[in-house]
Amino acid sequence: MKHVKTFEDINKKPKVGDYVLCNEFTAFDEFRIFLNNNIGKIVEINSNSDDNCPFCIEFKNIPKVFTYKFPYNKRNFSEKEIVYCSDNIEELETFLSAKKYNL
Repeated sequence: MKHVKTFEDINKKPKVGDYVLCNEFTAFDEFRIFLNNNIGKIVEINSNSDDNCPFCIEFKNIPKVFTYKFPYNKRNFSEKEIVYCSDNIEELETFLSAKKYNL
């Protein structure tokens, strides 16, 4: 790796098709670790709902112990629970790599 990319444009208003890293504050440790280290994709935004969690996010490679939390591989999150979002998955992969190696 020759350089570490800066993340000025990584935080923006989430929209359908964006890739995200989430954090659920009420979750137990193993589930929080899964969310912090796996990239999801926003597949729907339900803004007409009274629900506090309008962002429907799809995840892949969900461990069997968490499948009950992801009906149809999707879960709703609030905007506060979306830590980072980007339309480019490579930016989030770079962020996870930097976090993994403590850069």
